[in-house]
Amino acid sequence: MPASYIRRRRSFADWAGFAFFFASAIAILLGAPRLSLLMLPTLVLESMIAVSFLIRRPLRSDLKGWAPKLSAYAGSFLVLIFLAFARKFHPAWVAPSPSAGAGLGMLIWFAGSLFGGWTAWHLRRSFSLEPQARTLVTSGPYRFARHPIYASYLLQYLGVWLNYSTAAFAAILIFWLAITLVRVRFEETVLRSVFPEYTEYAARVGMYGPRRVVGHQA
Repeated sequence: MPASYIRRRRSFADWAGFAFFFASAIAILLGAPRLSLLMLPTLVLESMIAVSFLIRRPLRSDLKGWAPKLSAYAGSFLVLIFLAFARKFHPAWVAPSPSAGAGLGMLIWFAGSLFGGWTAWHLRRSFSLEPQARTLVTSGPYRFARHPIYASYLLQYLGVWLNYSTAAFAAILIFWLAITLVRVRFEETVLRSVFPEYTEYAARVGMYGPRRVVGHQA
């Protein structure tokens, strides 16, 4: 059997990632049937992420050790775990905001979801939760930001916070942002090790947006 075929076989991690995010998409659809149209961008995003696990390119390099993995999984699931825990055990942590803030929050969340879907489409063959190098993506939103997927989640979480603007939720978002900064550094370490052109790319493209807007982010 050709070695290239062996490298491209789907691993347990590929199928587990697909199953998890596909189940997440189904849960979103079933959990908010009356908001199905508004939830469509998030549903599409979760579905694209699920499929990405099955079509992504072979792994070229990753980072060993617990710290890169911890930052990846904490960054991916911290806010979701907080929301689920708070709704069940501490509803005051996710108390609804006044209607004006909620309306603005829904708009920002919707924009972030649309942007996230666009980003996931371009990242689909390189997607991974852990810091890994598969292919270097510089098209689409990656022309303007090195990590647009995290910018999209920041918009989504900000929108959700405006709907539930409590101090506890704000603290979790600040913690999530700190974890994401660490996660980004791990990801950039492995990308630089595999793709020499990444240094030049990072010199001209900001971390979360165009340099002329967000400043120097190298």
